[in-house]
Amino acid sequence: YGFGLIFERGADVQMLGTASQEQGSLSFPYGEVDVVVIWLAQGDSLLALASGVFELVKASLPDLAFDVLAEGEILVDGEPGFYLGFEAGDASTVLIGGLIGSWACGASGTAFTLSLTGTDRALVQIRFNELLDNFACLAS
Repeated sequence: YGFGLIFERGADVQMLGTASQEQGSLSFPYGEVDVVVIWLAQGDSLLALASGVFELVKASLPDLAFDVLAEGEILVDGEPGFYLGFEAGDASTVLIGGLIGSWACGASGTAFTLSLTGTDRALVQIRFNELLDNFACLAS
């Protein structure tokens, strides 16, 4: 699909609908962390892509209150990107943490968004870093 992603541990990858090199999405549990990868032709800004996925995550968990904790720049396979970190919970307890990163592969013109959520925020950070470090843009 125009990218490479190496897992350091096993993962049961599931395509979400039909995928092509131009667009698609997949999900998998990865060491107690839920992961979704979305790719599409680059168009919107990276901030808009990450924000859009954040809104989808919030809509999927309407009973939780969300707080953005951090945002900034990332580098994925030499390509600049954007990330945001968040937590969500009820009135008294933080229940999940998450990270969303967006970047584009210049050679292919494809934008990617990686979303991770889990109950252990440190593990979410570790898995996020692993996946970003093991991602490769492939020329089309």
